[in-house]
Parts: sequence; C-alpha cells; structure tokens
Amino acid sequence: PLYVSASNLEGTVEVQYTRAVVHFRQGKKELAMREIESALESARVAGNVQQQVKLLLQRANFWVNEGNVARAQQEAQTAVDLARTNGVEVLAARSLLQLGNAYFLKSRHAEAEALFEQAREVASRNRARAVEAQALMSLGSLHHTTGATEKAQRELTTAVPLLRQSGYAKDAFDAGILLSRILRDKGELAAAQQAIEEQARDAERRKDV
Repeated sequence: PLYVSASNLEGTVEVQYTRAVVHFRQGKKELAMREIESALESARVAGNVQQQVKLLLQRANFWVNEGNVARAQQEAQTAVDLARTNGVEVLAARSLLQLGNAYFLKSRHAEAEALFEQAREVASRNRARAVEAQALMSLGSLHHTTGATEKAQRELTTAVPLLRQSGYAKDAFDAGILLSRILRDKGELAAAQQAIEEQARDAERRKDV
C-alpha cells in the first residue's frame, strides 16, 4: 500500500540523514552529499515536506562550510520557499534561524543578521512566539559580538520573558546572563544586578520543577 511505502521511505530518509551527519563530522564530504542527494529524492517521492526542508538545510550547511555563500543562500531559499508553499511558515522560520546560526558560527555576521531578522519577521507574523524569541536571542548575541550593544540590549530584554513563557528555561537563563553583562559593561549596575537576581530566581524555579 502507498501508506506503507511512504512510511518505509521516510524511515530510510532518516537513516540516510543520520549517516550524512556522521560523514560530515568525519570529514567525508562526498559520501555525506551522496547520502543527502539520495535521501532528498526519497523524501520527494514520499511527499514529506519536513524531511525535504531538513535535507535542503543540511545541504546549505555544507556550502556554508565550503565558503560558497551564494550556493548556501540558494539552498536555504529553496527550503524556505518549499515550506511556505506547503503552508508551514513556522518551519520556514526555523529553517532561516538554523542557517543563520551556521553563518554566525562562521563569523559571517551580515548574512547571519539578515537571516535572523527574516526568521523573526516570519515567526512574528505567524505568532510563533518560541521561534521569535529564539531569533531575538540570536540577534542579541550577534549584536553583542559585533559591538551593537544598544540593539543587543533591546533584543535580549524582549527575548528573556518570551523564552520563559515558551518553556525555554535554559535559553532564557543564557540570554539573561548576557543581558546582565551588557548592562554591567554600560555601567548600569543596578539594572545588571536585577537581571542577575532574576536569573538566580529562575534557576531556583527550575530546580523545583
């Protein structure tokens, strides 16, 4: 039956994706890309949009690591367009965020910032508060790294309560610590102390859960 066939294909795709990730970590790039290409074809046959998006992003990550920015952006845009066409805008936002983090790790700050902003806008439009909060946290971290501390402060101030409300306690804690550091460096010691105390209370609450 078609259902069984699609289910089997989806399982095969997951195995191939896992193999590809392992190959990438081992530096076996050609093997990894072969696994991705094969998995992508299977995901298309099975009609699994989420798997297709995930594989396209993995391919984009490959091109980021190879230093081919144009190709990486092309792959990422294909993933976003596919997600949007199939009515899964939140998946598109997560895709943009994931690729932005890949650029950030490579110190490609301009590209990362554009992707984070796009992820935030898509998430906000679709009221995906958790993804919006993660995008704001990523923007805050990036702007702190690049010295745009006013922007970082605004973004992190908004991100911390959103992250808490979304159940991302560890991210909220990390964002709060970074915010307190920014406030301390600006000489706003009372505000910095307040932020630290909020993180301490948050940590205590997490212990009680």
